[in-house]
This record gives sequence, C-alpha cells and structure tokens, in this order.
Amino acid sequence: MVRSPKLPGTFVAVPASLPVGRTMRAARQRQQEHGGGDGLVEARELVEAIVVKGEGLSLNAHKVLLLMIRAAGGDAWQDRWHSIAKAELTGTHRGHDRLRRILRELRAVEVRVRRMSERGVASDWEAALVSETDTELSDDARAIVKWRFSGPMRELLRTSEIYAELRLDVVVPLESVYSLRLYELGCLHLKRQHPVWRGTKEELRAVLRVPAGAYRDWTDLRRKTLETAKAELDHIAPFILNWQIMSRRGRSVDEVEIMFIAKDAQARAEAEAELQRSRVGRKARRNDQVDHVVDHTLQDDLDALRADKMPPKRS
Repeated sequence: MVRSPKLPGTFVAVPASLPVGRTMRAARQRQQEHGGGDGLVEARELVEAIVVKGEGLSLNAHKVLLLMIRAAGGDAWQDRWHSIAKAELTGTHRGHDRLRRILRELRAVEVRVRRMSERGVASDWEAALVSETDTELSDDARAIVKWRFSGPMRELLRTSEIYAELRLDVVVPLESVYSLRLYELGCLHLKRQHPVWRGTKEELRAVLRVPAGAYRDWTDLRRKTLETAKAELDHIAPFILNWQIMSRRGRSVDEVEIMFIAKDAQARAEAEAELQRSRVGRKARRNDQVDHVVDHTLQDDLDALRADKMPPKRS
C-alpha cells in the first residue's frame, strides 16, 4: 500500500510488482527452503514496536501473530487474505471462543514504530496490525482461519530492510511473554557487532510491553521479567541473556544494558538436544541445570535492593 496523492493519510492498493525490501525477500526464501521448516522471519519494526492501544498482546496472542506472519511469508505485504489451518492455532484445544478472544486481541491492538517518513525524517508510525479476520466454525482438519493485515502494516512489511530470524520450536514452548519478547530482541541483535540493547528503565518496560503500573521498582522488574526470561532462554535459545545497570538517577536505577551473548558450540548443542526432548519435565531439568539465574554480581543485587529500599533476603 502507498499513500494516495489525492487523499492525504489514506492508503491505496499497489501492484504486486512494486519492489520489496530484504525482509519480505528473506521470508519468501525461507518459505522455499525445505517447506519453510521451523524458521520465521520477523521485521525489525515489529520486534521493536511499542503498544499504544489495547492491553498489549497476551502470550498466546503473540504466538498466534507470529504463526500468521510465518504463514503469510513473503506475501505478507500484499493486499489479500491469508489463511492458516485452524488446528495450527488451537493445537489440541477445540475452543472456538478461546481463539475468537485471541483474534479480537490482534484486531484491537495498535503499535508505534519509529521509522523514517517519506520525506526522510524520523517519525512515529502508529497503526493496527490486523484489520479483519474470518474464522470457520467447524473443528475438523479442513477448518481455516483467514485474515488481512492492515494497510499500514503491509506497507511497513513491504519496505522493511532488517529482520530477525526466529525458530518456532523455541517460540512455541516459551511460558512467559517476557521470554518471548527478549527472544525476539535477542534474535534481532545477535548478529550485530555489538549485540546489546540499551535504554532507560521506562524504555525497557515499554519494549517488554509491561502493563501500566506494574513492576515500577527495578527489583520487581528484574525479577519478574529479566530473571524469568533468562531461566527459559539460557536453556533453549542460541544465546545467553544478561544485563547490567549503566547509570542511576539518585538511588534509583535509570539506564540498563541488555546483552545477548552467542553460545559456544557445546552450549548450542546442549540447547538443540533439549529442544529435541519432550516439553514435559523441561522446567525441572532447567532448574536442576541452573542453580541460580542471575549472572551479575552480588554487589549489583545489593545495590538494586538498597535503591528500592528492600532488605536483602537471608540465605
């Protein structure tokens, strides 16, 4: 879709021959490799998007969106319906109402993306992701779900030049929405020369899509998001998640740095082996493998606790 010169702010259909960016080309190539495999190409703009309307996306809704993006592949930017087998979204569950709630989430949420405008200046792009859905009521193997991405979403995907490569066998078993967000960010940053994300505590809350009012203290934010995600991702992701406090404002944590450290060959092999095992018992194996989930120093913990006026726990 492109902006209409006659109707400012509106979008009109574009021919399929329009040039597309590297993200859609990579998605197309992924579809053609071994039937697509477990790979998933996600545009950088979506990985970094900030929710501005709605309650954000629940873990299940987030996973469904990624499955939709994968199913649409290199055609995601086109003005057309996309479809997927209903069973791929519901698994063994046969709850039409549950899926309907998830799709309602996807239609309601709006996000903000920092990008360059047509005039070459930085701008905040805000729009819905999915404009409409059409779900067959039956639960047999032939039932499908159809959807259309919004016009602005299609244009964003068409022009995207940077992307993250995710794996469904990592995405699907994740148990925390914060683990999923940090997995997306990690996959986006991992191949960069400096695979780090840096920002203020409030920017971290925004990029993780923490609900308004939740985890205002650094200690709570760290424990409920970073430590939870680290426990999951260190076990099955291709990288180790770590972080450090970069600056403070008075006694409060102000700026933090999130590091995504590529695993060595042995650690990658162990993660691959775990992905081949049953999900049943994974949490117990993870807890047995890792005595603690915090890699930073005891002094960092004590500083964070004192800044939030919380006494350190006795061992």
